[in-house]
Amino acid sequence: MSPREYKLLLYLLENKNKVVSRTQILKYVWGIEYDTNTNIVDVYMSYLRNKIDESNGKFIHTIKGTGYMFQE
Repeated sequence: MSPREYKLLLYLLENKNKVVSRTQILKYVWGIEYDTNTNIVDVYMSYLRNKIDESNGKFIHTIKGTGYMFQE
């Protein structure tokens, strides 16, 4: 797991069972204060899902139009 993926996972765990927006994730993980119409969050969510959901079940949920949520 890359350092960026780890930071993303930690942020999701700190906000477990709460929806976090792409903007919030960009700010915390990348230090970007505004939405630059980038898909980097989606790309890294895919990386993370491939690493943790594959063998353990589905933990990272997409909340359409809102963001993401980590839920056991």
